[in-house]
Amino acid sequence: MTKLEIWLAIAECFRSPSVQDCPYRELPFYMTIDDVSTTDDGRAVVSGLIATGTVYVDDSVRVGWGRPGIVQGILLEGTLEEIEMGEAGDQVNILLDITDDSHIENGEGIYHECLGSNYHIDWKRLIEVIQEKFGIMMLKKELTKRAHDVDSIVYSIQEKLEKRATSNCNNATNSDFKQTQNTESKTSDNTQKGIENLYNELLYIIRDAQQDVSELKGVNSSFNTIKRNIIERLNEQVEIAGKELSKALNNTVWDNLVIAFFGETNAGKSTIIETFRILFDLNRPGGDGLIVGDGRHDFTKTYEEYKLSIGGHQFTLIDVPGIEGNEEEFKDVIQVALHKAHCVFYVQGHNKKPDEATARKIKNYLGDWVKVYSIYNVRGGAGNYDEEEEREALLTEGILKTENLIQIEFKRILGDVYAGHITLQALLAMCAKAVFSEQREDLIKTQQKLLGYFGSADRILQFSQFQTLINLVEQKASNFHSEILEANKQKLTSLAGKISTQISISMKVQKEGLKRLGDNLKIVEREVCNNYLDSAYRNILNKSKNVIDSIYGSLKAKVFELIDNKEKDIKERVERIQECLLEELESRIIDIVRDELSRANNNANRKIKELDGIRLASINFYANVDLDAEIDFTEALSELDIDLDDILGWVTKTAGTATAGAAIGSIIPGVGTVIGAVVGAAIGGIAHAASGDGGKANAKNSVSDAVSRAKGKAKQNLEKVLSPVLRSIENEKKKLKSSARRELNNIEMLNESIDCFNEGIEAFVKRLKDNGYGRI
Repeated sequence: MTKLEIWLAIAECFRSPSVQDCPYRELPFYMTIDDVSTTDDGRAVVSGLIATGTVYVDDSVRVGWGRPGIVQGILLEGTLEEIEMGEAGDQVNILLDITDDSHIENGEGIYHECLGSNYHIDWKRLIEVIQEKFGIMMLKKELTKRAHDVDSIVYSIQEKLEKRATSNCNNATNSDFKQTQNTESKTSDNTQKGIENLYNELLYIIRDAQQDVSELKGVNSSFNTIKRNIIERLNEQVEIAGKELSKALNNTVWDNLVIAFFGETNAGKSTIIETFRILFDLNRPGGDGLIVGDGRHDFTKTYEEYKLSIGGHQFTLIDVPGIEGNEEEFKDVIQVALHKAHCVFYVQGHNKKPDEATARKIKNYLGDWVKVYSIYNVRGGAGNYDEEEEREALLTEGILKTENLIQIEFKRILGDVYAGHITLQALLAMCAKAVFSEQREDLIKTQQKLLGYFGSADRILQFSQFQTLINLVEQKASNFHSEILEANKQKLTSLAGKISTQISISMKVQKEGLKRLGDNLKIVEREVCNNYLDSAYRNILNKSKNVIDSIYGSLKAKVFELIDNKEKDIKERVERIQECLLEELESRIIDIVRDELSRANNNANRKIKELDGIRLASINFYANVDLDAEIDFTEALSELDIDLDDILGWVTKTAGTATAGAAIGSIIPGVGTVIGAVVGAAIGGIAHAASGDGGKANAKNSVSDAVSRAKGKAKQNLEKVLSPVLRSIENEKKKLKSSARRELNNIEMLNESIDCFNEGIEAFVKRLKDNGYGRI
């Protein structure tokens, strides 16, 4: 099958992007490349027939297995007409912005770029379409094993189809060497192989999910616990499916139909089976009626099998002990007998629907793994038919009413596996053709009376409605291969449903934990990263600025006091004040940084620890940050100088104090250098202003202006000094967010793996149901 044929089959599962005024295109653009050429300037031109959708100039496309490009022009083949849009059916040349066409090959596809994304693929529908149209089972992981793009998906489907074709060819070749085998044996082998393949497909779905989940690498113990629980549940289901496969292969009868008769004690199961023996077992030992008793067989711990032939087809009937006896002691025997059967006939002898206790037993034993027919065996001896009107019809108004009640109740109990109903009179049917053993005088007398009432054995058999059951059994026996397939398909459907239910139940509990973990991880992002860490830097910056305001305010106040007191040694006094205030400034900023980082550290880690299930690496800020920034003081000096004519002298006065500021060590190297230099420069200017002859007011104004400018410059320099602190906070925030994001992605991937598992199970069951009678 060509890539184009595969694409046309699956195109409906892809959603094309909106373009310009066209918000939706029915099918996405796809074209198989017939030829590749190059323009004079080296751009690639691809030619072909647009298979589906529309393509516009400026569309983003991909070629082959994901090579991106932009459509720069579209020409209709055979003309020089340039068009804005090409659509399905157009033979076109498409100009791309790709300048190296060496990797573009004829036969590759060109399609919209986004078609490989989850948003533009209906994965559930794609899996269903592949099963419906190609008859193969493929999961998302298998489809995207090369890449998330159209051509790789198409190639994966093509590859699997080729493998299947090769396998079928090999099987056909091998069968040529088995010509001596009869057709029935070959068909049985094929049936068994087909069922084995179906079980393996189911196992593949489970194991694929198991592998997907196992490959997730969580950083939180709570995530890993959830992951481990899911893997354990999947392991359990693999084991269960494996055991069911073994049972199917080893316990299933493949060469003839097997029917189990099951039901209430004394309901007439053995009578029905004896009738079949009388009619269809010509080699039976003499003396009929010996297996028909008073219910004591239902209290034995064995089941009986009877091999018969109808219309040239072998079939087996199993007489299963009744469920109104003490069956708890041998329920395993009942289960073995029922699991052998390809269908079950449940026999009821009461003229009423099953009571609730019996209904529960029926459901528990029969479940939903095999097709079930109900049989209403109308009770009554010869005396019930001694009047002519009693011999007109078995299905009287009262019988039909009971029959309807039974059907309604069985449909309620069994659901879709309930296949139908038959009403009959087993005693009459048996007596019609039997040659009873001398030991069964009771049955001989009943037979003689019935022959007297009805006039002939054929009329008795006809009245009993037993022919309806015979017709059904003959139809099934003649199509026993299909019946065996249908029985096993039903068992697989039941098994797949139970597996899905068990995983869903487990996931319901685990999803609560995943949601709680996901919510808490989002709290880490929102509160820890965006609140605690961001606010830590804001607090450091704002508090440091407040300290600068305080220090410079204190400086100005102390200098004003010196001016007011007309201190003679004002220069020396200002320098000493400067040194003290500089030390205080440095110490307080360092304390602020240390305290805020410590507070953010503790609050963030405490919050992380409080969140249920969160195990992320602790935040750890670097106490020492390396800062090697060059600061140009020229601008600062020009702003701080009061007397421009005396600038050289002022710089000389400033140099010493600037150097002193730089010499003070810091937990944040650079703080003393930058702040000290600025403060030193300010003090030099202040000392010059305070010792001038402009009067006290002028001196204070000069000092005030100088301090104000110095304070502004200090704040600017402060942001440079604190940039390493900000980087440290940002780095911790990025690491924390990355860890949270990674774990949130794990949660998403885990949920996606289970969703894919459920979709795979749904698609598997749907295929079983949709394939039709006797087909896989």
